[in-house]
Amino acid sequence: MEKIKSIPNKWLYFSIILLGIYFLYRIINQSQLMSVFPLDITNDWSSYMAQLHFLKECGFHEMCYYWYNGFMTFYSTPPGWYYFTLPLYLIFNSVTVASFISLILIYVLAFVAIYYFGKLHEISPTKRIAFFLLFLANAVTIGNFIRLGRLHELLGWVLFIILAFTLLWYKDRKLDNKYFLVIIPYSLILLAHQVVAIFASVLLFSLFLIKNFKEKIYVALSVVLSLLITAFWWVPYVLNFSQSRGVDIIMSKTLLLFDSTHLPQNIITFLAPIGLCFIFYYYWKDRNKSKKELIFFLPTLILASLLFFRISPFIPGVNYLYPDSYIYYFTFLGLFMLFKTKLKTFSLNIRRLILIAFILIPIVSVLANIYHTPSFTNYTQLEEDTVSILEYVDGNFIMIQISPPTSYGKAYYSMAPVYYNLTTASGWHVYESKEYYGLMKKIESGTTNCFELNALLKEAKITDVISHDDYCDVLDNCELKEIKHINRVCLYKNDKV
Repeated sequence: MEKIKSIPNKWLYFSIILLGIYFLYRIINQSQLMSVFPLDITNDWSSYMAQLHFLKECGFHEMCYYWYNGFMTFYSTPPGWYYFTLPLYLIFNSVTVASFISLILIYVLAFVAIYYFGKLHEISPTKRIAFFLLFLANAVTIGNFIRLGRLHELLGWVLFIILAFTLLWYKDRKLDNKYFLVIIPYSLILLAHQVVAIFASVLLFSLFLIKNFKEKIYVALSVVLSLLITAFWWVPYVLNFSQSRGVDIIMSKTLLLFDSTHLPQNIITFLAPIGLCFIFYYYWKDRNKSKKELIFFLPTLILASLLFFRISPFIPGVNYLYPDSYIYYFTFLGLFMLFKTKLKTFSLNIRRLILIAFILIPIVSVLANIYHTPSFTNYTQLEEDTVSILEYVDGNFIMIQISPPTSYGKAYYSMAPVYYNLTTASGWHVYESKEYYGLMKKIESGTTNCFELNALLKEAKITDVISHDDYCDVLDNCELKEIKHINRVCLYKNDKV
């Protein structure tokens, strides 16, 4: 039984049942991944699977020639999830099986963390289950983590659960020697995902603000030690970042776009800050408008304001935060505050509004997924033919696609090294420099100028070109040698390299 009379458990039954059933459906649907390497457009899985393979074959911070005519592994991507999943890859000898099992294990870890720490915070078992589903089985998380496959970020948020619950515990208690255990989850977050690490740092800064001088030293020391422990990764990352094209990828720019593609995201990122501030007010009121509570949550409220007023895309550093990551961060803290606020703090009308929200949010979430997030996509004839033609590649290849395909060309750059031990002058990540990225973009855009095409292929050391439909005629007219033609797909050899 809860010591605090908070929101009734029965208000959450509908959310638990609907979100729980749909969550299980999406997990079962995505399990097809174990036998089918994903090639569709809604797909980050392929990139991470390939890099998992590179960790096994090339090692950490080693030269690897599968992509970009050679690159240093994990200079531009955090290694956390890959080391977490590598034992599974070694056991099952399948990147698809290992990656899907990794997804399941991370969700299990998330549930255990929420259930255990929720108990320490005197949150009822029903609310802990609802917490898990509302936080990690909503429309955004299912789309990004289960369907898109952003497992390294998912692992980061699960580690964040552990860190955040611990910091919220110490918010109301004196820091002792056990506090330094936060070094473990914080260090792992630094190795798991950069954006999650920024939000984790915000909470650590929040704790720093409310503590006395001695305890501030504790917090600062825990951060410094975590940075020292993980310096083997983040120092090369920071040094390399300014030279890579990653510096130009500012995801928060989508907050300024209101076309049909970005409208759902922008609606949610307007509502999320409002919802967080709304919940915080009643949480703060329930605690007699405590100055300490206000100071602790002030950095988060500032972030909410920057997001709501669309200022974040213009602030260096903050502009690299993914819009969806704000939603995860605000959802976690919003649920915590909501479940820790006494029911009597809310007026009757606000109680009704909360009850309606627990009914509408799951319905809207599921409907949004059904409409906006496709189910697992199997191969069409185009994918089957393109996979078949990979067997005839015997050099450094590239994909040039002109007409909109049913699959994602870069996904083949992931499949080819894993299953065919092939190399490509291109790849699927931000390892390449801005100059090299420009070169690849010129080639993959499909120029019809034979002189330019041959010069670009020579510069990039490309021997094999795969394309389809009308561009096969372009390759033929540019005097490349036809190796294989399967229905719409063709393979041409460039003998001038």
